[in-house]
This record gives sequence, C-alpha cells and structure tokens, in this order.
Amino acid sequence: STAFNEVIPPEEVAALMEEERRKNPELNAWFEEGFVSTYSNEDFMQYAPGTVGGMIGYQIREHGFDLTLGVGNAVPENMTSMQYWGLRGRQSHDFEHILTGGQFNSLGEVAVTFGRVANQSQHLSPELAAAVNAYQAFAGLRMVTRSMLHYPETLVPTLRCLEQGIAVGLASPPFWYFKWEDVFAMTPEEARAHFGVPAIEEVDTHEESIIFREDPLPLAEAAE
Repeated sequence: STAFNEVIPPEEVAALMEEERRKNPELNAWFEEGFVSTYSNEDFMQYAPGTVGGMIGYQIREHGFDLTLGVGNAVPENMTSMQYWGLRGRQSHDFEHILTGGQFNSLGEVAVTFGRVANQSQHLSPELAAAVNAYQAFAGLRMVTRSMLHYPETLVPTLRCLEQGIAVGLASPPFWYFKWEDVFAMTPEEARAHFGVPAIEEVDTHEESIIFREDPLPLAEAAE
C-alpha cells in the first residue's frame, strides 16, 4: 500500500474523484445521498438457502465470515469522497462474489477483482479508473501469474474467472450504485436481473482453490 501511495499519491486520487463528481451528476448525487449499509452478521440468519442473504448467512455461519471486517458499520463523521468510496467498496465486496459468479474461495477472488476493475474502467474517466484500479489489478494479476507458474492445473478455471469477471463488469451498470439490501431475499439470478447484470453461471473453482492454497487436509481427503 505504501509503495502504491508513492506511485499514485492519495491526494491526486482524491482530486480526480472530486473532478469526476463535478462532471458526473449521477455520481455526485450518489455521494450526496451517502447511503451506508447497517446490517449485522446476525441479520443474514433469517434468509432461505439459495437466496443472496442465505448464501451470505451460510458463509458467516459455516466459515466465520464477518461482513463488517471486525470494525462494525460505524460511519466516520465528515467522510471525504474517497473514504466513502472505500467504505462502500468494502461493504459490497462479498456480494460481488455472487454477482460475478466467483465462488467464496481464493480463485473466486479473480472474478470479483476483475469484475470491479472492468466496471470501474467502463463507468469512470480513464484517469480516475486507473488510479482506483491499480491495487486491485495488481492483486488479481498476481493470482493469475501464480496459477500459471506454480499450479498449472488451476489455470483454466482461473482464466474463466478472469474472463467472466471482465465480461460482467463491462456489461453491468456501476456496481457502486447497487443497494444490496434490495436483493437479500432474491436468488442470485433474480438479483442480477434486478440490477441489470447479465445472466451468468458460477465458475466452479472449489477443487482448484484447494490446490492453490496448498491445503494438505482436503488434498489428502481428495486422494482417498
């Protein structure tokens, strides 16, 4: 993060965002509204399996997910545009797994990362998109390279995640405008239709992610 800040100083990114607000009324109105999600992890226990809320609830219950990242949903006072942008990005990330069809595992992150990179590139000015995409793109490409060089048997599904994430990101409205609370009780297919996201299928990367993580226990079980 420090290295990226040296190459792309935060104050320059902030200036680009303010410029974007001035020339994009819809984006400026979104910032002015300042909507912030206030759900707790427990709120997702009420949703049926197969719904967006139920899928998130399963991850919380079975895998210890914390959608608030341990810091709750407290909203800082007098947030800057970039602070709000970052907050909403964090609140949206896990739902973007469902949106892009990237499973909740290591390789599924490739679909989510490049879905967001493509979406921001499609809907923001090139200079701002480059600035807000830099860290995400680096993190995602690192995983693709690691798959290619060290775990070649995982490369094809990794590339499918890359391809699907980009396709969904380019074809969808801006992710940041989505209010996920609207779709908690919907299936993923219904949620995509609600937001105007193209119909896709989840990319199965379960077995490949076990290899990618070098997880000895599941590997041993798979060999039995």
